[in-house]
Amino acid sequence: MKKKAKLAFAQLQEELQVISQHDLAFYQGGDGIDGYCLFYAMSYLSNGSHNTDYYLNSYGQVYGYSGLVPSGNDGYISGADIANVSSFVAGHFTSSSLNPSGGIQAALASGWRVLADMSISSNTTHAIIITGYTSSGYTYYDPQNNVTGVVQSGNLAGNVLMGIH
Repeated sequence: MKKKAKLAFAQLQEELQVISQHDLAFYQGGDGIDGYCLFYAMSYLSNGSHNTDYYLNSYGQVYGYSGLVPSGNDGYISGADIANVSSFVAGHFTSSSLNPSGGIQAALASGWRVLADMSISSNTTHAIIITGYTSSGYTYYDPQNNVTGVVQSGNLAGNVLMGIH
C-alpha cells in the first residue's frame, strides 16, 4: 500500500489558496440585494464609522441570519431581503425615500448621498451610491467592488431609493 503524505492544516493553508467566508459570500451573490453589497454601501455611507460586518450583524439581529448565511449544500448567499432594506437603513441613518422622477437630482443638489439598487438581472439588484448626474445618466460608486460608472434611470430597480442626509 502506498503511503500518503500528511500535511498539517497550517501547511495546507500555505499550499492552497484560502479565502474567508466573507469573501466567499461576495463571489457567490444572490437574490434581492446581492450578497453583502448593502452592508458595504452602508459602511461607505457611515464614512467608516462602522464596517461591513457591523451592519451584517445588526441586520441579522433584527431580521435573522437565515438569508445571510450559506444554506444547504450550495452555500448560497441571498443577501438582505429587499422588503427590509428601507426600514433597516432608516434605523441607521437620517434618510428620506425619494421619488425616482426628480427626487434623485433634488437630493444630490441638497448635498445628500443617494442609496439605490441597480438591476443586474431580472431578479437581482445591487446596492450602489449615486454620486451625480450627467447627460449620460447617473454617476455612481459601488463600494463593494470599488468601481464607478454611469447608470440610466431605467436600470435603477426602484426598490430602494433613499436620500441620506
